[in-house]
Amino acid sequence: MADDGDYEIGYGKPPRHSRFQPGMSGNRKGRPKGARGLKTDLEEELRSRHTIHINRAAVTASKQRLMIKTLATRAATGDLKAAQILLPIIMNLLGIEDRDGERKALSAQDQAILDDILQHKRDETDD
Repeated sequence: MADDGDYEIGYGKPPRHSRFQPGMSGNRKGRPKGARGLKTDLEEELRSRHTIHINRAAVTASKQRLMIKTLATRAATGDLKAAQILLPIIMNLLGIEDRDGERKALSAQDQAILDDILQHKRDETDD
C-alpha cells in the first residue's frame, strides 16, 4: 500500500486499508443477481400469450390485448363499470379531440342552444 501520510481521513474519506476491496460489496445480503422487479414481472406477464373462447371461437393473443378486448366488449354491451374504466384510458392515451384534427361545426339548433346558455350565464354574472 501507498503511504497514507498526505491523505486526510475524515467524513466520507475512510482509511485506504478499510475501504471495500475490489469485487466486495458493502451490502452482502442485497438483491441477488438475476432477481427481477415487479415492473419486469408484470410486463412479461402481460406480454405472455393466452387463449380464451369468444362465441365458441378460440382467440389467442397477449394477455394485455385480451384484457383490452374483454373490457371494450363489456363496455360496448352496456356494462357501465367497464365503461367507467375504459373511457379514462381512452382519453389519456388517445385524447378527446377527433383524430382528423378538425373541429366539427355545430348544427344551427345546437349553436342556438349554446348561445342561449352563454347569454343566461352573462346575465347571471351581470346581476
